[in-house]
Amino acid sequence: MERFAFINQLSGQFHVLNVFLQRYGTYLSAAGLVFSLLNCFFGYRLRKLWNVIAGFLAGTAAGFVLCNYFGIASAPLTLLAALGCGLVCAVLAYLLYRLGLFLLCACLTIFVLFRLLNPSTAAVYGICLILGAVVGIFALLKERLTVSLATAIGGGWASAEFLLALTGSNSSFLPVILTLIFAFLGILVQLKPWKSRDYWDDKDSRLRQEEKRAKKAYRSQKRKQQKKKSRVKKEKKRARKEKRRTNSSASSSRTSSGSSKKSSGSAQTAGTAQSPQADAVSNPTPAAEEQPSAFQASSGAPARREAPQDSALDLSDIRLQLSREVQEIYQETQSADTNPPKDQNP
Repeated sequence: MERFAFINQLSGQFHVLNVFLQRYGTYLSAAGLVFSLLNCFFGYRLRKLWNVIAGFLAGTAAGFVLCNYFGIASAPLTLLAALGCGLVCAVLAYLLYRLGLFLLCACLTIFVLFRLLNPSTAAVYGICLILGAVVGIFALLKERLTVSLATAIGGGWASAEFLLALTGSNSSFLPVILTLIFAFLGILVQLKPWKSRDYWDDKDSRLRQEEKRAKKAYRSQKRKQQKKKSRVKKEKKRARKEKRRTNSSASSSRTSSGSSKKSSGSAQTAGTAQSPQADAVSNPTPAAEEQPSAFQASSGAPARREAPQDSALDLSDIRLQLSREVQEIYQETQSADTNPPKDQNP
């Protein structure tokens, strides 16, 4: 496929890629034609998609150039580095909208200039790159006008190239004519010059309001998610604190119950030990009052019996009489022992 000569020049060392392009070049040309027509007629509406594609292509080309500059001869390593740079630039173009716009307009401009000028020296390459950067900066200032013109012209040129690749035509003037036709139709569809300025102002304001609304909704959703996460974290912390508090209170209650049981047990034992003595001291029983002491029993003295308090008799005389009789009996026994009786019979 002669139309893919610039890709072959860029990746001449990749034999597998060349074989792939030669085998599936027709299908790739058909897909490229569809995307080019969409870019030509709906470039501004689909600008975010083209931003990602332009970022990927720009990053891939930059990866190839860097590998060639540093002299990396390994084809798989070069391909991996180029694809990695392309993916990084695609993600950045999607996340950073204005960066994506810059890359889109700059890449389309550089593509058209390369096809027109067919640069072969470093000066021509530099001029193409500088012009692409200027168009990209102008796109940041006048977004609708610049993006519409760049996508209409770039999409028209790409549509003409892929269409001629499918038909197999090698004409030199036909690509220019087809490019002009497609570009003119794309500008009419996208810019709608028959509409008044108020229409575009209203549409731009609506688009800006929609974008602001979408950004606001995204930020509010993000805040809600952050609040939900913080609430969940607080609940977890509160649950942990309550669990610790319950554990500490349970352990303290266990220790206090154990100490109270010990104190009550010691008090009970002390009370049981002291209660008989206290009862004996405070409430002496009649049996204890009537029993003779150990001293009286050992001395042989008669036990002293006290009459009950409610008795009306006076027992002092009876006690004296009994003591006299006991003394008389004791004296008689003593005298009998000292003076034995004499025998009257010799």
